[in-house]
Amino acid sequence: MNTRRLQFGLLLVLLVGDVVTTTHALQEAGCREGNPVAAVFVWSPLLHLIIKLSFAGVVLLLARQADRMVPGSGTWCVAAAVGLYMVVVANNLL
Repeated sequence: MNTRRLQFGLLLVLLVGDVVTTTHALQEAGCREGNPVAAVFVWSPLLHLIIKLSFAGVVLLLARQADRMVPGSGTWCVAAAVGLYMVVVANNLL
């Protein structure tokens, strides 16, 4: 399995994890969404998931475009998104 597929799979797991942990925090733990942009759609787990999966699609498109410009550079686009969402999910778990 190549690195890009592994990273993209991890990104998908993290995005779903973000939706699950955010939904739990908002509905079960009584927390509030701190991001005013996200507050518009996080009230609906399905809408939240659709937006997160759309983000994954954008990351994939950007990675492919980066690869066209500099072969192999798209891996760094996906790695950056993975790093970002590792922090987001860790924050939600805390």
